[in-house]
Amino acid sequence: MSDTLASSAPEAAPEIPDYPMARAAGCPFAPPPGVMALANAGPLSRVRIWDGSTPWLITGYEQVRELFSDSRVSVDDRLPGFPHWNAGMLSTVHKRPRSVFTADGEEHTRFRRMLSKPFTFKRVEGLRPTIQQITDDHIDAMLAGPKPADLVAALALPVPSLVISQLLGVPYEDAGMFQHHASVGLARYATGEDTVKGAMSLHKYLARLVEARMDSTLGEKEDAVSDLAERVRAGELSVKEAAQLGTGLLIAGHETTANMIGLGVLALLEHPEQAAILRDAEDPKVVANAVEELLRYLSIIQTGQRRVALEDIHIAGETIRAGEGIIIDLAPANWDPRAFTEPDRLYLHRSGPTGMWHSGTAGISAWASSWPARNCRSSTERCCGASPPSRWPSPSKTSRSNTIGSPTGSTNCRSPGDHFRRSEWRLHDVGSNQHNVALPARRLRRTEESPRTRRGYRPRPARRDGGVLRRQPHLAGRGHFLRALPG
Repeated sequence: MSDTLASSAPEAAPEIPDYPMARAAGCPFAPPPGVMALANAGPLSRVRIWDGSTPWLITGYEQVRELFSDSRVSVDDRLPGFPHWNAGMLSTVHKRPRSVFTADGEEHTRFRRMLSKPFTFKRVEGLRPTIQQITDDHIDAMLAGPKPADLVAALALPVPSLVISQLLGVPYEDAGMFQHHASVGLARYATGEDTVKGAMSLHKYLARLVEARMDSTLGEKEDAVSDLAERVRAGELSVKEAAQLGTGLLIAGHETTANMIGLGVLALLEHPEQAAILRDAEDPKVVANAVEELLRYLSIIQTGQRRVALEDIHIAGETIRAGEGIIIDLAPANWDPRAFTEPDRLYLHRSGPTGMWHSGTAGISAWASSWPARNCRSSTERCCGASPPSRWPSPSKTSRSNTIGSPTGSTNCRSPGDHFRRSEWRLHDVGSNQHNVALPARRLRRTEESPRTRRGYRPRPARRDGGVLRRQPHLAGRGHFLRALPG
């Protein structure tokens, strides 16, 4: 009898792991081992987040593509079951104005329309000389400055700040204030009080800036804040809505680009044979493909896009019930062996499907991806035209922090960290927002300058491929950042 009872007893349910998970100390590029273990077991799994709820974690490439294009999946963070980042985001969800980042359907389309003008091809193309000049100035200053140089402090952080300031029309001297308030209010474990304080400070600043631009005596300006002010004057937006859109663009546009510049250069330093491909390339498409591969390999956004199911969804042999939370994790999807051969390898000649990524927040990728792509390309090219470092620390001695967050509760990415000291990877939370990346900034010792020539490039507008937004960079010529790498 006892044997019969024992054999018929139900098996214990598998333990649900906590999410997000820590990355391995030895590699700044790979997704967390725990997440990869879940991905290897299946494309969907349950995870437990801060409030004890157990949303679905999506890690399969095809499943991510499918859900990104499924109208039954919502970004509306007011809905029951939405997997909020922290208590602060949950407690303030009904206090924040609606925006493109948290709207579905017609409401989302309306906000997209409000943001269309700043990201036209003509407007973005007009920024090309400015981006190139900003990049050149900072690389030249880094080469002329003390050795070794802190790549993140000297290039990866200031260049995007200057570019996003030009794009939005936000004074660059106010960037420090933005980073401070975002750090206070948008950290992963921020309290409701901190979230309100940080978010409201940013919101009030943008609201005042929008109101100032509504003064027609200032003359017409070509920047995003002025465009939003024009929409407010026309009655298409409220000042609160315009400020919310501007805040999201400012935070999202700066951090992801800074992180991509720093991690991209670091990846090339660690893979000199791949850097050689860029140095030797004559075809600009090689550089364009390299950008796509770096985006796939690095997956700047590391800790998931937050969604909730509006209806029952049957996918990959599982059923996501209406009202259940969904976390779409791009990092394991971009390392899915079912989609990519040797996904853990950086291979700039890779063909086939491209990786999926979102610039800061998913809602603005279709527009914003064109100018951060240029920013990343311009900086990466220029860095490879400077002189090679004579030494760099061994990655075998690695220690780092794991900091994450998101301005809208929908994205997180790895952020720039502290420079190398004592041949270790030392990281810190740069404190600007939820986009914190575990990125060690390379302390480079440079020897001598090498000649550099400027080349232009032309972007191809971002397109929607199977519902997944991704950038399509095309270069008219390769730049001169490529000779700084060992090889």
